[in-house]
Amino acid sequence: MKTSILPASGFAWLLSSCTSVPSSRDKPPQIAGQTVPAENIVLDFTRRFNLVCRDGSDSLRVSNCRILGYTGEVVRDTSGMVSGKYAGHFGRWLVVELADGRRACLQPGSITYLEEAAR
Repeated sequence: MKTSILPASGFAWLLSSCTSVPSSRDKPPQIAGQTVPAENIVLDFTRRFNLVCRDGSDSLRVSNCRILGYTGEVVRDTSGMVSGKYAGHFGRWLVVELADGRRACLQPGSITYLEEAAR
């Protein structure tokens, strides 16, 4: 019984294909030819924000609101992933507290701009 031997060039190709190459998403973005600082900024959801949302062909500005969370029974499952229990039309909407205390539900994908509100 003959055993096949992998040629040296084939072995080198196999070895080189196993190395990881950083993807473009691992590189920090650039603005005006300069690399943006690689600092992860955490939003403080105890603060109030101004949101701009896409509303069909128009935009809607929601001023001085506090982001409270999402609709649904369970936000995350035990693995930390978004739960599959979010079903139906209102299953996973972003809930915000408006300046006057009322709550509003927004589709998370509609938010196009977020800024901290003036103190």
